Amino acid sequence: MLPHASTEPATPAADRLVDSWPLRNDHLAAFARRFPSADGSDYDSLAEAALTDPAGFWTAVLDHSAIEYTGSPSPAMEETPAPPYARFFPNLSVNYAREILRGPADEDPTRPVVVALAEDGARTLCTRAELRLRVGAVRAELRAAGITRGDVVAAVMPNRLDAVVVFLAAASLGAIWSACGPDLTPAGILSRLAPLEPAALLVATDVRSGGARIDLSASMGAVLDGLPTVETLLVSGDDVTRVTGAAGRTPARSRTVDEAVLEHAGAAAEFDDVPFDHPLWVLHTSGTTGPVKGIVHGHGGILLEHSKLMRLQNDIGPTDRVAWFTSVGWMLWNVNVSLIATGATVYLLEGSPLHPDAMQPWRLAAEERITFLGCVSPLVNFAASAGLSPVDAFDLAALRAVTVSGAPLLPDAARWVTTALGDGVVPLSMSGGTDICSAFLQPAPGGPISADAIAGRALAVDAEVFDENGRATRGRIGELVVTTPLPSMPVMLWNDPDGELYRTAYYEQYPGVWCHGDAVEERTDGSFVMHGRSDATLNRAGMRVGTTEYYRAISAVAGVEDSLVVEARSGATETESLAFVERAGGADLEEDSRDVRDAVAGALSPAHVPDRVVAAPSVPRTVTSKPCEVPVGRILRGVDPDRAVNRDALADPGSIDFYVEFAGTRGV
Repeated sequence: MLPHASTEPATPAADRLVDSWPLRNDHLAAFARRFPSADGSDYDSLAEAALTDPAGFWTAVLDHSAIEYTGSPSPAMEETPAPPYARFFPNLSVNYAREILRGPADEDPTRPVVVALAEDGARTLCTRAELRLRVGAVRAELRAAGITRGDVVAAVMPNRLDAVVVFLAAASLGAIWSACGPDLTPAGILSRLAPLEPAALLVATDVRSGGARIDLSASMGAVLDGLPTVETLLVSGDDVTRVTGAAGRTPARSRTVDEAVLEHAGAAAEFDDVPFDHPLWVLHTSGTTGPVKGIVHGHGGILLEHSKLMRLQNDIGPTDRVAWFTSVGWMLWNVNVSLIATGATVYLLEGSPLHPDAMQPWRLAAEERITFLGCVSPLVNFAASAGLSPVDAFDLAALRAVTVSGAPLLPDAARWVTTALGDGVVPLSMSGGTDICSAFLQPAPGGPISADAIAGRALAVDAEVFDENGRATRGRIGELVVTTPLPSMPVMLWNDPDGELYRTAYYEQYPGVWCHGDAVEERTDGSFVMHGRSDATLNRAGMRVGTTEYYRAISAVAGVEDSLVVEARSGATETESLAFVERAGGADLEEDSRDVRDAVAGALSPAHVPDRVVAAPSVPRTVTSKPCEVPVGRILRGVDPDRAVNRDALADPGSIDFYVEFAGTRGV
């Protein structure tokens, strides 16, 4: 653990919403009894002990989670010469699927652990016993198809039960899972899945979204054409013949998931022990500005990290009902599957969160008695800016928290959660990423919640903010770094045999220290303010300013629906800042954009007012709702659009067209 900078300029305290959010479970107290390095059960003592004794901490997480294993838990950590510079529990063997399907010993066997809800109202309930039966049957199907340890089972799926079942069946064998949502184009899907050379493929024939049933058969056929290694096809739907390649290609072993379950009914859910760091899945970076990276996580590291995340950090247990608006292929889907191990009822939501209207997330929370609702931040930002008042329309008494991810939550939206959703409901903002499939920064369980900052570090995460010289700093924007290895850091990157891509991606800027690429400020009270991606920050009046600061200011302007702020070259040596603003209903900007300029001047300073404010029809975002500042900035700097952005990685590929045309008018 590196010390903080000795000189710490004064910074304002976080804008606190609540001093403590109520807990319903007692995970921390029970955990503290297994972790002798901590001198108490309060969060601060646990956090300090986790940093001074990481091996003891992760051993205690292993014990507290009651993870079944073979081998010896000693040593808990050993240093390695290559990233991530540590190997956890090298003498243990585990299986992720066994832990997910085992569940708490005192669980009510009649209660569903998974509820799958489609947009059209279709509803599937599954108890743990029923889930085990389905997984056992599909495991038998995969074995009959010759799938074995180390093979890749790929999927292109909406958020359905079949995806969970096939994933757990693959994991039970030691096969490697990788998935995409059907919202990507076939080219975007193949850029992720083709390098993996999958042996088996799971696809859906349709998806329900935005009030429509969308036929996927043609696009899935195109995906199949691009994956010549696939010899086994599983279909989530009623007709396998709808998925064929352009030349009529259909793998010899093709059937629906339901047919496989019927054929192998009664097959036991068995689990093959694999080494602690054996590949579990391959997640992918967004790929908006270059080739996607395949991030490989291990069985054991994910089990430990997700147990810590869900039980210790978020206080989730058997009394909870958790629903997360996420797509298959985004790391939050994987976290959602891991939640099944806690005994909570986990919801799989297929469709648009805004159908039939903007009140749908909160209507769902009321009807299903959801306790934790997971949303991307733009969804909550929109509800707040629209002035919605769900508490006046629905009974939200069960709701405990709205967990927010994807991008920073605006302060007004955080305040909206505590007022418009009812007493005691808190916004739980986290900052982490696909890279660790978890969070680096998040509020302490039962601790304070702030409107404009994240209260602190997650347990065992030695996060710091480094300046350009690699020194820890407070009170100024710097790079988010992590100075101690974590078990869910990637065990490797795909097609990176010598580890050079891994080292370059995370350890090049500060040798031996993980640099995450986020611009962050740590305040003197220990809270963290997120300023966006570090490669998208602006340098105005000699000060580094994150785009999030601009978005907070511009969002307060009446009629603004979205905005994008970038810095681009103007002439040979000069730069200019541009704010692209999307108005409600496509309205024009006010004369001279005075309202936007005044908002920025008041929130930041006159020196930070954008050089130009431009009316834009929309803001390009990734499928996980992140604004595409870097690709747009590259386009405005004259980079060939085909090199600057991968359209197949965007939620709306056509949203970039306006910016390409605008760049042409600038004459860069």
